[in-house]
Amino acid sequence: MFVFWFSLHGVYDSIIGDIRNVNSPRLNPITIFSYQIHFVDTNSLADLVGGHIYIVIALILDGV
Repeated sequence: MFVFWFSLHGVYDSIIGDIRNVNSPRLNPITIFSYQIHFVDTNSLADLVGGHIYIVIALILDGV
């Protein structure tokens, strides 16, 4: 649901102070899971959205 919201309405980027659309989230698992150790260092909204996509997939598969 949250990922769907990203694609329709965008996400607030505090660096530029405006709402940005993330149309192509980064789905590279090496990049996404490298943030597991230092998740505060996420430097891209595309990585943030990609991480949420992985979480959604994991939750769906866990419920099946």
